[in-house]
Amino acid sequence: MREYIIKSLLFSLFFVFNTLAFSQDKDRLENQREQLLQQIAETNQMLSENKTTTSSKLSDLKLLKTKLKKVNQLVESMQVEMNVLNTQIEKKQESITRQEDNLEVLRTNYSKSLVNAYKRKSSMSEMVFVLSSSSFNAAFRRMNYLRKLNQHRNRQAESIKLIINNLETDKQELIESKDKKNKLLVEQSRQQQSLEAVRRDLAGTIAELKEQGDELNQLLTRQQEEEQRLQAAIQAVIAKEIAAKRAEERKKAEESNSESVESVTIKEDEVKVDNTVYDDAPSTARLSNSFASNKGKLPWPLDQGVITSSLGEYGTNDLPGIKKERDGIDIRTNNNSMVKSVFSGQVRSVTTIPGFNKVVIISHGDYYTVYGNLESVFVAAGDDVTTGDQIGIVENKEGVSELHLQIWKLQQRLNPSDWLTRK
Repeated sequence: MREYIIKSLLFSLFFVFNTLAFSQDKDRLENQREQLLQQIAETNQMLSENKTTTSSKLSDLKLLKTKLKKVNQLVESMQVEMNVLNTQIEKKQESITRQEDNLEVLRTNYSKSLVNAYKRKSSMSEMVFVLSSSSFNAAFRRMNYLRKLNQHRNRQAESIKLIINNLETDKQELIESKDKKNKLLVEQSRQQQSLEAVRRDLAGTIAELKEQGDELNQLLTRQQEEEQRLQAAIQAVIAKEIAAKRAEERKKAEESNSESVESVTIKEDEVKVDNTVYDDAPSTARLSNSFASNKGKLPWPLDQGVITSSLGEYGTNDLPGIKKERDGIDIRTNNNSMVKSVFSGQVRSVTTIPGFNKVVIISHGDYYTVYGNLESVFVAAGDDVTTGDQIGIVENKEGVSELHLQIWKLQQRLNPSDWLTRK
């Protein structure tokens, strides 16, 4: 009997540990679901306005594709969460059945023990049972035997009480799990309907854009030219920085009678820079290293936003022949959204470029962040900024507010998505 009780308790402990593991998985999936729901809500808010121009429709196409991806992720995450709940419910039911069986055995044995004790008391008292012993040792053994019987009955009673309490808790948790499952089923059905609605909206937007093929091609050609002008401006700023460093190195070399360093020629419309990496001043090196160590941890430049265009070639199978090359990412946001610096540094340039309106370039040692499509700017060249400082407001163009963000290390473009904190 003692071994049976121990096994029952061990099973209960084993199930508790399993429940904790399931609970952690469930909590993680619930957090993931809440994050996706929030991101989808933000996307819906940005899609709420009526868009009529080709440019706004193209922006909506990117946003709808992002929303489709998020809703798909949500449905898949909810299915995993459903599987975890089903497993938890199954394990909980198994535990309840096993505990009820154990409880029945313990109650039967406890009843027998009480009946035997009653019979002994009916036939003779415990004191008579002890005093009728043939010797002192025999009496001591009888007393010890009676004490152990009482302890055994007490353990039986405590085990029964413990299992009853565990059963009440498990049954309540089972009710809660089933309730969560039912609510999740309703939400999953709603998201499936949302998924179909997004697909219909996406198909409608694609059809409208196909009807505007010539206008769309002209728009993309103009945007590509605008991006080339932006890249020329960025390269000019970086080239000027490198030229200044080389001039400083040359000055130091001349002062120490060292070998002179080849200079960089910068013309008004042409930038020629080699790929040599130059020794930075200690403060610049520290800033570069600090920026590099924060890869994947940089704060977002916007309080709310959805990435709609990634680095590299952008295109869609739904619109054959439509291709664009991006040196950064586009982040769709709400109207009048504030743009913030993602890291400490110094403003190197504030300029206006057709297609990107006001553009701010901030140096972080050998790294540079570029913020385009700004309506207004709060900083000027030479200003020092810290992480989170407000630098401007996103431009609202044809009903669309979209920040263009680039990150460079000298003349090597980097993927901003790899550097920003994951949402």
